Amino acid sequence: MAGDDLSAVGRFLYEAGTLKHARRTGWWMAGVRDPESVAEHSWRTALIATIIAKLEGADADKLECMLQGIEYKAQGYENAQRWIDNSRGRLTTETANRLADELLAQGSIDWLRSALGEERG
Repeated sequence: MAGDDLSAVGRFLYEAGTLKHARRTGWWMAGVRDPESVAEHSWRTALIATIIAKLEGADADKLECMLQGIEYKAQGYENAQRWIDNSRGRLTTETANRLADELLAQGSIDWLRSALGEERG
């Protein structure tokens, strides 16, 4: 890789690091006082897109927003329902819609219950 290319990569990596400190401000409208960072959102969006390769990038982002809304609602932020409904309604692929149904059917800590061998109650 040429020196100029590495210089640009270096600048990009430093810039990307600032995303760890930038909060996703849309959640403040739902009353969430300490919303996730842009980096957390981007990481989970990339994870969703990677795990389910059939998803288009836009569906991965919508699924991540829906999932974050479910988690915030479970923490008592009732206004997050708007993000859940909006994100769910904008999904376009069959795989994304099937995953959304699964996410909505689960509780936000069912993964922990499963890991601990507990039944959902």
